[in-house]
Amino acid sequence: MNKNGISQNSVVQTEIGKITFLSKIKTDQIYCTVNLDDNEGERSEIKNIENPLFNKKFTFHIEDKQSSLFYKIYSASNQYIGGVDVPLYILNVENEEIFSEFELKDDNDQTIGVLKPRIILVTSYFDWY
Repeated sequence: MNKNGISQNSVVQTEIGKITFLSKIKTDQIYCTVNLDDNEGERSEIKNIENPLFNKKFTFHIEDKQSSLFYKIYSASNQYIGGVDVPLYILNVENEEIFSEFELKDDNDQTIGVLKPRIILVTSYFDWY
């Protein structure tokens, strides 16, 4: 365990899940990226806007809970649509899976949709009794 109470093999894993748009989006296809802080992120597959359900798992190594996951939505032509950042410390979980909802905001800080990711925060591979 490090000084932050996190084991050396700790990870945060997420699936983007379902995205519900609250207004009409000017594209037919979208993709998502997920980053942990400034680290290079990963890109999802492209989905049709009618049923944006993303099942790909993204896994990132963590050293503390001060990191944030950044979810960003783009059109298939690489135009930014919106996103949300999720600080790990607000999740208030350890070694369990949560399903939550976060508002997606555009560049004007307007809510354009709701993201429903699955997040697993593994801070220790050991059980302490």
